[in-house]
Amino acid sequence: MGRTLGLRAAKASLSAGVFRALRESNLRLLEPVPRARWVECYGVHEVRGRQTVEEFVRLEAARDLNHLRQIDRTLSGRMTGQS
Repeated sequence: MGRTLGLRAAKASLSAGVFRALRESNLRLLEPVPRARWVECYGVHEVRGRQTVEEFVRLEAARDLNHLRQIDRTLSGRMTGQS
């Protein structure tokens, strides 16, 4: 039913918009913080332990790139008729 009503496309579009808005919000929060402070300030992650802001930003950026590549591959497969 989702396919016939176009809900999957609507959900994908909404998800992409939310993803972009959240990433832009994160960038606005980090922008005024001098890069030198990124290595000084840290939090403690439940699994990874002590993690600086710089480490967190690098990890999240890598995860985002990985997910975006997965989306590209999925969409490319659909356009070429592959699943």
